[in-house]
Amino acid sequence: MSVSKEISRIFILLIIALCMGAVSKAGERTLERTLPTLTIPEALQIAQRYLEDKKLDISDKFISSVRYHESGTWTKSYIGKGPYWQVTYEPKENTCGGQYFVFVYMDRKVGHIGGL
Repeated sequence: MSVSKEISRIFILLIIALCMGAVSKAGERTLERTLPTLTIPEALQIAQRYLEDKKLDISDKFISSVRYHESGTWTKSYIGKGPYWQVTYEPKENTCGGQYFVFVYMDRKVGHIGGL
């Protein structure tokens, strides 16, 4: 066997060993996730009630997404602390801006940004 083939074989075996070690270690080092305590339907209901209470007109908007965030800028904000659902309302017409981002926290605090 040539030297280059032997080096290739050793390299492949080394990669396999490293991968197997990473797989076995991955189970030992898992991080706990903070799962949502509010369901998506609950978050949507809270967001809708909030928009009605604030008298924000969303008749020209639709819900484009609902996304769960367990970390990031808005987890420590003037609106609330901790994980939250972000409900995004987009204009029905293709415009620049005009979105509402409603943040629904697990303790049911709610607020929004956008609408510009």
